[in-house]
Amino acid sequence: KESGRLSDRRLLGVADTALYLGGLGADTVREMAHGALRSAVVTIPGVRRVVFDRREIDRLVDGWRAP
Repeated sequence: KESGRLSDRRLLGVADTALYLGGLGADTVREMAHGALRSAVVTIPGVRRVVFDRREIDRLVDGWRAP
């Protein structure tokens, strides 16, 4: 597992994104990736990983806040 606080890392995997969003389920994050939350796919030969940009998550949450 990657070390460091979630707020210090730029890219978060599905499980870490769920934690960062207050404990949502990983399935909820995967569903959000098909709409509200844009994901990036990192491909290294033999490895494919879906990640989320923490700054993008923060912008999304800022948009949810009431004025």
